[in-house]
Amino acid sequence: MVGFRVCLLDATYKTTKYDIPLFFLVVRANECYLVVGIFFIQVENTASIKEALDIFKAQNPDWNPVSWVTDFSEPEIWAIKGTFPMSRVYLCLFHRKQAWQWWLSKKNNLDVPGDSEQILKLWEEIVESPSEEQFLTAKQNLQSHELLTRNSGALDYFNKQWLSVSESWVKAYEDKENFFSNVTTTNGVESLNKSVKHFFLDILQI
Repeated sequence: MVGFRVCLLDATYKTTKYDIPLFFLVVRANECYLVVGIFFIQVENTASIKEALDIFKAQNPDWNPVSWVTDFSEPEIWAIKGTFPMSRVYLCLFHRKQAWQWWLSKKNNLDVPGDSEQILKLWEEIVESPSEEQFLTAKQNLQSHELLTRNSGALDYFNKQWLSVSESWVKAYEDKENFFSNVTTTNGVESLNKSVKHFFLDILQI
């Protein structure tokens, strides 16, 4: 695993009859995603995930990925940072947008539900900020935008949940030299998850 500079961590959890978190440690090869490690944990917390990553690290002492891609899971993020303090952690773009869409569509989250599409566009514009200066300007404009002032819950959610970790998803903060532009999502691992969910786990008699 020494040569792989970008790694992905993806969990199969709460989608099978087995209530046990199963994690895939994945790298992007030339034409596909490759699982280079798997681990089960009893409890999905930082200590358990870090313990597993520490084992992989001990077996591969020269393995120091430049970047990781993961879902917005604080236990996963803190575990990665604990084992690989020099690595950058990026959030899966697909799941980030999916989380925004889910929150905006949930009943009672918006004072004006009809504003959801426009608010999503405003948030997406911040994602695309090409420089820190433009990001800071976009963030400042967002705070006073009429769509957010009349939907104060959306502004509070975005400030606390997402702007606090902006370096993990805003383009201005991407390490463009080392971060592969085609590895911004864990979706490439979905087919691997399906194999486990619908074949291997189904035939286990435990």
